[in-house]
Amino acid sequence: MIGDLLKRLLAIVALALLLVPPLPLRAPLPAQAPGELRAGRGSLRAEGGRIVLHLAGTPYEMGYQQGALLGPQIRWLLGHAVYPSLLEKGLDGPWLIQATRLAAEQWPAPLWEEARGIADSAGVAPADIVLLNLWPDLLLGGAGWKQLDDNWRRSRRVNRTLADRPGLLVPAEVRLQRGLPALAPGPWPTSGQAGRRPGSGFWLAAWNDATADRRPLLAGLLEAYPAGPHPLLVERRPERGLASLGVALPGWVGLTAGLNEAQVAVLATMAPTRDRQLAGVPVPLLVRMALERSRESEQALRRLVRSPRVGGAQVLIASGAGGEREGAEGAVGVELSARLFRVLEPEPTETWLMTTPLPLSPELAELAGPRTAPWQEAQRVALDRVAAWLRLNRGFIDQEKSLALLTEMGGVSGETWVALVVQPSEGRLWIAQPAGTMPAPAAGFTSLELTADTSKPGPPD
Repeated sequence: MIGDLLKRLLAIVALALLLVPPLPLRAPLPAQAPGELRAGRGSLRAEGGRIVLHLAGTPYEMGYQQGALLGPQIRWLLGHAVYPSLLEKGLDGPWLIQATRLAAEQWPAPLWEEARGIADSAGVAPADIVLLNLWPDLLLGGAGWKQLDDNWRRSRRVNRTLADRPGLLVPAEVRLQRGLPALAPGPWPTSGQAGRRPGSGFWLAAWNDATADRRPLLAGLLEAYPAGPHPLLVERRPERGLASLGVALPGWVGLTAGLNEAQVAVLATMAPTRDRQLAGVPVPLLVRMALERSRESEQALRRLVRSPRVGGAQVLIASGAGGEREGAEGAVGVELSARLFRVLEPEPTETWLMTTPLPLSPELAELAGPRTAPWQEAQRVALDRVAAWLRLNRGFIDQEKSLALLTEMGGVSGETWVALVVQPSEGRLWIAQPAGTMPAPAAGFTSLELTADTSKPGPPD
């Protein structure tokens, strides 16, 4: 009797197990939209022909997402562009190892965590990510960096390895990555030109009575990196801090240009200077930190000038109508070297500014050396042309006219890397590549918008 009852009970349990769907052994993977790759809360997709990387979470999580989504591109960039161009400059492997150690000690902790996340998921050493972010400054200084050897090679602080900081840098006996792929994993558009002045170009800012709607507008061109890819747009939504949208290379922790959800925009061009130091922070990393933690232009300016820098840059900062302080709308410029800076104020009757890699202040101009190189002549011509355009179009400058100017000037220069227009008050930017690549100004600019996120705390103090 008991045996029959037990058999019936087992039959009921077996039937129930057949009818109830089994629990998954692991969390289901997120659905992949057409033309989209996902990694955690990050994604990589093409929007309007432009490659856009979306990152969210803690610094390490955002780094891990980027490395997982762009690992092949990061490895290719290191092997095909970064290492060859630096070796051509006479910067050998042992020197680069020492340089990355010294530079790494100055990085803010959140950026370190993000760099470590990129390295962990991309399959490279953290030192490679440091070197990738130092690339613009090392290219500008070239073999001149080795003249600094006597100042830092014998330093006990440099010779101390970072083994006591786990996961940050490789020990002294470990080499940088070798055997990286020489071909770009497609599809990825690359610049065909050599790029004499990587990251240089010009930026302009116009506001108040200079623009058609009296709102700030920024525009400019940046020149190409040697054999490097055209840029991608990176949208970051950190757990603590302001969301930002900016221009970068695969594997970059920093930004060369961008805006945040508080309607602050920061645009930087790299500038040559003899006042440089490895014990500093690359300006693109400072641009990234300024956007993540600043609600108006003065805050961003303070963050740029108070930090030790690796080399020189010319920077424009603008606040839109959403600034917390009344009258915050407008723009300010600053010239930077490793230890010096000078704030650029517009003329009392002007409501526009522009910057090129040529310093304007006597102190920084002297540090830049004699102005005899062909690129310097080209920069002076651009400065004169754009300044005349700003004066002639005062009161009528708008997004459409700015795009037309960039299309014309980008077609003239064979070194153009990216053309960009930023409208901080609308949280919108327009981006294009030069003629001969896609998308190009002739084919139209891609427009992207950054929306505010009110569901998380504000930036840390």
